[in-house]
Amino acid sequence: MARMWSFEYLGDVAALFGTQNFYRRTTFDNLVVLPLPTSPVSSTPPVVSTAQKFATVLNADIQVGVSYWLSQNMKASLSYRLDVFFNAFNGVDAQNDPKNLVQINRYIHGPRLALTGQF
Repeated sequence: MARMWSFEYLGDVAALFGTQNFYRRTTFDNLVVLPLPTSPVSSTPPVVSTAQKFATVLNADIQVGVSYWLSQNMKASLSYRLDVFFNAFNGVDAQNDPKNLVQINRYIHGPRLALTGQF
């Protein structure tokens, strides 16, 4: 009976090199309310902010779980996975200045249920 259960784990690391782009378009609409129904609506032109830089994004993920072998060729697995991207995205700082970009990490995690078969 103990041969039907197995403990499984995996982990890996990667580095991605390339150019990161930041693009933001902000519009400010000012509605002018006048008593006349034919009054024009005034708006200001949009403000476009862009930035570009060479960057390295590090990626690491780990997964641990248990599997139950239903047959010699099929198993059901329950595991938990964490996938992290360091410096994956650009964002603006507290002063909202696109010249001072901050790096944002991204975490993806959660349980995983899988049925695997070999033929």
